[in-house]
Amino acid sequence: MGSDFEGQASDFWGFAHRLYEDTSALCLDLQDGAGLDVNLVLLCLWAGTVRGLALTDEDFPALDAALEPWRTRVVAPLRAVRRFLKGDSLATELRERIKAAELDAERVEQRRLLAALPDRPLGEPSPALGLINLERYAGPAAARAFTPALVAAAASDPRPSA
Repeated sequence: MGSDFEGQASDFWGFAHRLYEDTSALCLDLQDGAGLDVNLVLLCLWAGTVRGLALTDEDFPALDAALEPWRTRVVAPLRAVRRFLKGDSLATELRERIKAAELDAERVEQRRLLAALPDRPLGEPSPALGLINLERYAGPAAARAFTPALVAAAASDPRPSA
C-alpha cells in the first residue's frame, strides 16, 4: 500500500476515534440493536465529510463483503471474550490485553474498508454528504441521530479537507 493509502488510513482512524468518543452509545446501539458495523458507519461519515466521496446503495454489499470474514472470525470473537470477562476481577489484565487486541483488529478492519472503497471522482467534502452516505447505509433515523456530533466534529477539526 502506498503512502496515500497510509495517510488515508491514519486520517480515517483519527476521525473515527474522535467521533466515536462523542457517539459511542449511539454506535453501540446501531451495532448491537440494528446489526450494523460501527466501522462502516464511521466510514460513511468520514468518506463524505473528509474525502467528499459519495457512496451509493450498490457500494454497501461490496464494503460489507470486504469486512465479513474479518469481522466474523477476528473482531466478533475478541469482542465476545472481552464482554464475557467484564466485571471479572480475576481477569482484569487479560481483559485489557484482549481489549487492545480488539482495537488493533478494528484498525485492520478500517484498512480493509479503505481498500474496498470505490474508485470514483471526489466531490466537495461536507458533513451533509457524510450524513447522506450514512442514511444510505443505516437509514434516516441514524443520520438524524449523528447530525449534532458530526457537525460539531467537522466544525472543530483543524485539518484541511482532503
